[in-house]
Amino acid sequence: MSTNLDPIQPLKAEKLLRVAGDGDAAATSTVISLLTDLHVAAVHQHSQTPVPQHRVRIFPAPYPGASKALDSRPLPSSALSGRRRVPIATGGNYVPFLRFKKPQSPFLSRVIKDIIVARQRRLDRQEELQESMIWGEDEDRWEDIIEDPNAAERKPFRREEGEGGWSVEAKKALREVQRRSRMEQEASLVRQRRNLEIVNQERELWLAERKSRQRVKNAESKRRKENRSSIT
Repeated sequence: MSTNLDPIQPLKAEKLLRVAGDGDAAATSTVISLLTDLHVAAVHQHSQTPVPQHRVRIFPAPYPGASKALDSRPLPSSALSGRRRVPIATGGNYVPFLRFKKPQSPFLSRVIKDIIVARQRRLDRQEELQESMIWGEDEDRWEDIIEDPNAAERKPFRREEGEGGWSVEAKKALREVQRRSRMEQEASLVRQRRNLEIVNQERELWLAERKSRQRVKNAESKRRKENRSSIT
C-alpha cells in the first residue's frame, strides 16, 4: 500500500510534522491519513504472515487406582497377554526406571517429567535461600552495629534458631529443602535396587517359561512321531 510520502523522505516528513504542529488543518489531516494507511498496511502484512505451529506435548494425568510397576512386578504368567518380556533397567536425568517396551509409555514419561521438575524447583529454591542467607547475615550484622557501634570491630557471628534475625528463617527453610533433596536421592537408590531385583526375577521367570514351552513342544513333536509310526 502506497502513500503520498512513500518512500517517506525525512526532510519532507519533518516539515509536514512542523506545519501540522503549528495548527495547519491540511497538514494535520495528511499526517492522520498517513498514519492510518501505515496502520492498515501493518495489519495487512501481519495477517499474511503464517503463524508458526508449535507442537504441544500433552502428558496424561495419573491413572486412578493403577498399581506401580515396582509393586506389581513380576506378573504371573496367567496375567500376561503374551510371552513375557524382560524389562530393561535404565535411567534418564538420574531418574531410574524400567523400560518394558518401545515407544516409552506416556504415563512413565509423565512420572519422569514430574520428578525432574520437582528436583529443579528444589535446586532453584536452594539457590534463592542461599542468597537470602547472605543478605540476612549482612542485615543481622548491620542491626548489631546499630545497637552496639563496637560490634563492627568484632568478628561476625552466626545466629542460631531462637535468637531471631533475618538469616534464621532462611537457614531453617534451606535445611528443609536439603532434607527433601536427600530423601529424593535415597528414594532414587531404593528404586534403582528394586528395578534390578525385578529384572533378575523377570529373567528367571522368562527362562523357566521358555523351558516349559520347549518341553511342551518336544512332547508334541514326540507324540506326532508316535502317531506316524503307528499308522505305518
